[in-house]
Amino acid sequence: MSATITINIVKDTATASLLGELTSANLENHARFIAIMVSRLKQEIGEKYCLRIHRTLGKIYHRCGNKTKAIEHLETALRLNPKIGVQTLLKRLISEKEKGDALAT
Repeated sequence: MSATITINIVKDTATASLLGELTSANLENHARFIAIMVSRLKQEIGEKYCLRIHRTLGKIYHRCGNKTKAIEHLETALRLNPKIGVQTLLKRLISEKEKGDALAT
């Protein structure tokens, strides 16, 4: 099954083409997209777009299996807007991470 992530902050064709390539099986493109989105966070893009980028990064890191980074970005998105709609995913990731950490000890 192929899952594509879409967001409403595409401002250039390079980012738009990357969005079309993002699937759960294509980690190289995830890494490229993450790098672009992280660089956008360093620009003056406004809180609304930062919120969307953090939410999207959280979902991408989740798909890549990086729960720590996913939680970090989802928590930031939630702080920027408590009505963002990531609470369920965030709670599940925190629970899964805690269970995994408990098993590792």
